[in-house]
Amino acid sequence: MKKRRLCLLLLLSLLLPLASCAEKKPAFPAPEALYGELEAAGLPEMLPMGAEYLEAVTGVDPASCESFVYRLPADLGPEEILLILATDDAAAEEIQQKLERRLEDRRADARRYLTEQLPVLDASLVRRDGRLVSLLIAGDTEALRKVYGQYR
Repeated sequence: MKKRRLCLLLLLSLLLPLASCAEKKPAFPAPEALYGELEAAGLPEMLPMGAEYLEAVTGVDPASCESFVYRLPADLGPEEILLILATDDAAAEEIQQKLERRLEDRRADARRYLTEQLPVLDASLVRRDGRLVSLLIAGDTEALRKVYGQYR
């Protein structure tokens, strides 16, 4: 009986590290690389926006960003993709609040003026993954969620 328990414990000690290795996911890439993956998931043609536009539209201070990617659609559709790697956790928290406010403002505008955009905006999200904060407004947010699901 003791030998059986000892063998079982030995087997478990060998298998547990293997199980935990299989579940590890890579860390999120830099915003530019992540945007490339999102673009491949089916975003429309989008135009880059600069630091001045970032601050004017969202209130996010570019100095609080280590790097960012901000894209709006070329065809003036509802899409908006903003990926920000904040300089620290406090900046990430502040950026998240500002992007949540931006999304709520877009939804409120759609309720008043652009009701055809409501389904896209209602399915959209702001998410925070460590220092990476993302505003994801797209026609197929499920495809974007799958890209994010690859990372931890």
